[in-house]
Amino acid sequence: MLTLSLFAAFFCSAQNERKNQIDELRSAGSPGDGHRILDQLEGRWKVRGFVRITKDANPEMVSGTAKLNWILGKRFLQQDFNCSKVDLVLHGLGILGYDKLQNEYVGIWCDSANTGIASLSGKLASGGEGIVFQIEQTDLRSGKRVEGRAEILFNPNGGFRYSVFMQSGSEWIELVRLDYKRG
Repeated sequence: MLTLSLFAAFFCSAQNERKNQIDELRSAGSPGDGHRILDQLEGRWKVRGFVRITKDANPEMVSGTAKLNWILGKRFLQQDFNCSKVDLVLHGLGILGYDKLQNEYVGIWCDSANTGIASLSGKLASGGEGIVFQIEQTDLRSGKRVEGRAEILFNPNGGFRYSVFMQSGSEWIELVRLDYKRG
């Protein structure tokens, strides 16, 4: 009888420990405050802005549309982006989320102008007005991986701005600026 009682106690203890481990894993893998900050990006957007092919090029105006919607249980935002200018139509797909374990925003981007995938990792800006990313992508001219900076700046009146910067010497050159307005 004592053996049966010890077995039952051990079995119940093991079950409780397993349940606690599962609860910890669920908590670590479920959306949190970092994800809620991204809520303001969800929706349909009209996009206007400019792109520069090189640091010395004049900005070329672009316009388009974007749809950002939550996927995988509100863990990631998926962006479907379409943009055009006189001689280019661009379709892009992006995924943006928050990695609770690393305490950082993470994302990837791919589009019809490139065969590589850009990766982003960043932090909420002090004051919460946006997210600042380190970005790594393939340079179309050299074929080498290059690093830069990207920003999402939240507009207090709604909408947001997305910019990409590359470093040239000690200077940061804004290559992309896209303003997102509800539409």
